[in-house]
Amino acid sequence: MESHGGGHYRRLLVMTILSFIAMYVLMYAMVNRITNVYPNFNQFYMAGLMTAAMIVIELLVMGGMYPNKRVRPGSDPGCRDPEALPRHHARTAAGN
Repeated sequence: MESHGGGHYRRLLVMTILSFIAMYVLMYAMVNRITNVYPNFNQFYMAGLMTAAMIVIELLVMGGMYPNKRVRPGSDPGCRDPEALPRHHARTAAGN
């Protein structure tokens, strides 16, 4: 995080964490009883994919708030494929 605009990056991190938590919890919105909740890796994976897409959109649309070009989509291999980390974990968990 750079000294200029560093607060924006901290807010982006907080937004990412809160969005991931919200998306993970919303996976269970249609469950009628808490006893019917069965957390599994698929919900974690999907929440990660949705969060990754949200961050890429945020960086593209609000790029002026984030002057550090290294964290913009397309400038880093990890940013070019936001699904890479969740996909890697899913394949590792599946044994592929």
